[in-house]
Amino acid sequence: MSPLSTNTRKHRDGWLIPQGSICVGILPTRRFIDTTSKDIGTLMACLLFALSLLVFANACADTHTNSEIQMLRDFGLLQSPPIEQETIRVKYTGAPVPVSLGVNVERRMIFEQPFRLGIDPEYSQAFDFEIYDHNLLITANRPLTTRAKIQLADGRIIPLDIESVVSSAITAPLKINTENNTTAEQIQQKPATPPPLGVPIHQAGYVELVRFAAERLYAPIRLFSNLPGIIERPVEKEPVRLLRGVRIRSTPLASWQSGNLIVTAVRLDNQESRRLSLDPRDIRGIWKAAAFQHPSLDQNASTALYVVSDRPFIEALGMHAHIPPTKNSNVARIRGDR
Repeated sequence: MSPLSTNTRKHRDGWLIPQGSICVGILPTRRFIDTTSKDIGTLMACLLFALSLLVFANACADTHTNSEIQMLRDFGLLQSPPIEQETIRVKYTGAPVPVSLGVNVERRMIFEQPFRLGIDPEYSQAFDFEIYDHNLLITANRPLTTRAKIQLADGRIIPLDIESVVSSAITAPLKINTENNTTAEQIQQKPATPPPLGVPIHQAGYVELVRFAAERLYAPIRLFSNLPGIIERPVEKEPVRLLRGVRIRSTPLASWQSGNLIVTAVRLDNQESRRLSLDPRDIRGIWKAAAFQHPSLDQNASTALYVVSDRPFIEALGMHAHIPPTKNSNVARIRGDR
């Protein structure tokens, strides 16, 4: 008998282990590596299969969600996304451009140049508007019909006939085209004579005209700013009935014109025995804009009023143009020290 036959036994992998002893060794290295590689491969296959199932499940969930959303929209339970409306293009030919608005519905207007917006003061509180770049966002808060004016950067004026209604109105963006598409035949038909002298090339706005007139009355000559295209117009320097409800002597001092706008500076003398607050709503006549030099007028004090119109001062004032002459009819210009 072999010496190892009684005290040892042979393991199935060829190891000899003493009988009665406790095995504290490890499995053969080759078999351990083979078993571990198989386990890792199996695990990776399971992970890839689970990932494929997850992707498929998400795709099915998305398809199901889109179907549900479409069903809700079909039944009117979910509002459809807004559809961008096609821009309406209008060629400006000199006639007022009609603009339709819905009450409390915003509409966008697009112009080719930077611009200014002029609205009748009576309706200024009836609109909410924002201006950025060449765009105007305008909303009417009540039904009305009025005329507004757009002044482009080159001085041209575009009148707008605005009408707002409660029922649904056109909400598509409105683009006003002012490009000059004059044909060669039309150019040949035009006379070759230059424009008459004195016709201003630049059209000043309301603010520029009022600032210009205020400088001519109050500022020293050295601080005068030159605004191209403005010419001085004659005006009758006789007292007129300009303000209603108060005893204020109103005397025109001077007028200037830029394009089709005329600004007139008027001296106001308080003949009441009290301090008066000046309100532009008390001004008689048809004016595009008006501004007081001071918001109030003390007893026996004087100030200036600037009114802008599209016609001569007397025509804009109308039937209140003249009052009977008085002894104190001397007119003095309100000017600062030169």
